[in-house]
Amino acid sequence: MDMTRREVNPKGRPGAAAGPGRMRAMRAAFPGSLRCRRGRLEAWYICDRAHSYRAEPFCQSIAGPPVDEAIGLLIAEQMTPAAIELALEVRKEIEARHENADRLRCRAIERAQIEADLAQHRFMLVDPNNRLVADTLEGEWNDKLRMLANAREERERAPGSTISSSSIRPFTSGSSQ
Repeated sequence: MDMTRREVNPKGRPGAAAGPGRMRAMRAAFPGSLRCRRGRLEAWYICDRAHSYRAEPFCQSIAGPPVDEAIGLLIAEQMTPAAIELALEVRKEIEARHENADRLRCRAIERAQIEADLAQHRFMLVDPNNRLVADTLEGEWNDKLRMLANAREERERAPGSTISSSSIRPFTSGSSQ
C-alpha cells in the first residue's frame, strides 16, 4: 500500500496511539490518514489508491476508533494465559534449536581446523627434495584450509548464529557443551 497508517494519540496530536504490531497489521489491511473534523484531528482508514493514481474520488473510508477498538477486543480475546505460555514455549524451542545448530557448526569448524593443522604438519615434515609428495601434501593442506574457510563462512551466514568466530572453544568429549 502507498499510504501509512497514522493515529491520533490521547492528546489530539498525530502519533502512534497503538502498539507498533497493531499499526503494522492495520497498515497492511487498510491505509489510513488524519482528517480534520469539527476543529480536531480524527483517525480514519481511507482507500485512496484510485485517488492517488487516477485522481478519482476516494472509494471508501472508515472511522478509525471503532475499527481499532474491535481489533483490540479480538486480540485481547485470543491472548489467553495458555496462548501466551504456548508462544513462550515455542520461542524457547526455536532458540534451543538455533543454539544446537550453532554448536554443531562450531564443532565442524573445530574438526576442519584439526584436519588443516594435521595437513600442515604432514606438509612441513616432508623432504623438500621429494617434490611429488610435497605437491600432493600441499594440495591436501590447501583443500583442508578451503574446508575450514567454508565451515566458518557457513556459520557466519547461518541465522541465529550468536557466538563470534573468535569464541570457538575446542571440543573435548568430556565437556558439557
